[in-house]
This record gives sequence, C-alpha cells and structure tokens, in this order.
Amino acid sequence: MALKASIFKVNLSVANINDNHYQDYRLTVAKHPSETDTRLVTRLAVYALFSHQDPEFTKGLSVDDEPDLWAVDATGAIQHWIELGQPSDKRIRQACSKAEHVTIVGYNETKFKAWFKALDKRTLGLEKLTILQFNNIGETSAEDLATKNMDLSATLQEEQILLSTAEAQLTFSVVNLRD
Repeated sequence: MALKASIFKVNLSVANINDNHYQDYRLTVAKHPSETDTRLVTRLAVYALFSHQDPEFTKGLSVDDEPDLWAVDATGAIQHWIELGQPSDKRIRQACSKAEHVTIVGYNETKFKAWFKALDKRTLGLEKLTILQFNNIGETSAEDLATKNMDLSATLQEEQILLSTAEAQLTFSVVNLRD
C-alpha cells in the first residue's frame, strides 16, 4: 500500500521589503512521504521569496515533469520554473527549454556546494538560470517550525529570509551562486 501525502494548512504572512510586496496567503501544502520537514519549510520560504510572482505548488516529488513551484501565465506558458535540491544537468536544460526563467534552490549547504562544482559549464552558461543557496544562519532548525497548522510570518530583506511562528524563528541567508 502506497503512503499518502500529509496535508499542512499554512497561514503565511509575507513582508517582502526588497520587492515592496506585503500579503497574506492561505495555503494547503501536500508533503510527500519522502519529504523532510526541512524541505517543506524551505518550499514555504521559496514561496515567500517569489510570492510577488503568484507561484503555485505543483505535484513536485510525485511527478517527473514538474518543478516544486512554478508561475504560469494566462496562456499556460511557464514563466518561472522553481526547483529545490540538486537536479541533473539534463533536467536543468529541459527546464530552461520550457520556461522563461529557471531557479534552482539548494538548502543542504555541503551537498549543494559539491553539486554546484560538478555542474557542466554549458549548464552554468544558461542565461535563464539562477542558482540560489539557502543557508540556515541561526540555532533553530526548520523542523522546529513545521506543524500541521502553521501561522508563519516571512520577512525578506536584502539577502535574508526570516521565518517565524509563535514558538520559533529561523533565518536563511540567500546566496546567488552565479553572481
């Protein structure tokens, strides 16, 4: 018998000072059985980072031809393909052929740096591609924020994302590896 996704209800309040975007979102997020709480919270941070583009959560880990999030225009064209983790060069090139812009977000610093160093130079040369690394710069782990019903605040300023609940707060520094 296949394991089912866990459903998380999230009230996300975004204060993106960088893009002058302030809005509250009510989200229902499915957590794949193989997904960690760290990955789930990172997806929420990524959603907050790009919320001004109206991203949508996709089937993500459940399917091979969709990213974790994307922004699609009224015609169905993919404007922004957003993927977490360490996709293959082939997957990145395919994403760049399907979308106007592609962002890869890494959240495991050690694994992500090794993955980045191993990327093909042709992949790194793709103009549509942005590669971001999220580094936890505090004592709190992402698992401390993940609950089935979350009231989560996200404050984005300069190169940092502060996520907070009534119980804990977590700060990610955001590093653009292609700068």
